[in-house]
Amino acid sequence: MLLSIDPEKVKQKLAEPTVVFTLAPSNFEPAAPRPEAPSPDSVRTESTVSGLPESAQRARQRLLSLRQSLIASGVTPLTPDELDQEIDKTRGRL
Repeated sequence: MLLSIDPEKVKQKLAEPTVVFTLAPSNFEPAAPRPEAPSPDSVRTESTVSGLPESAQRARQRLLSLRQSLIASGVTPLTPDELDQEIDKTRGRL
């Protein structure tokens, strides 16, 4: 498929007036601030904590323990590229 841009058509479209719409809800009433809510000045965030789901943590621990067992037995782990090749062979892609 060949796409081309007509510079004259672009100029023409850019020269046309732009229609601007302003949207506002007709039934919106701003909520009054709650007196018990802390003011933004009194709230501080020290750090963000994120973690894996417990099942993913267990799987990660299992894989790390298997890797450590493999290394302890004297077997050299495969590189990421070697792992990809092995997976491709197993799946019949090579």
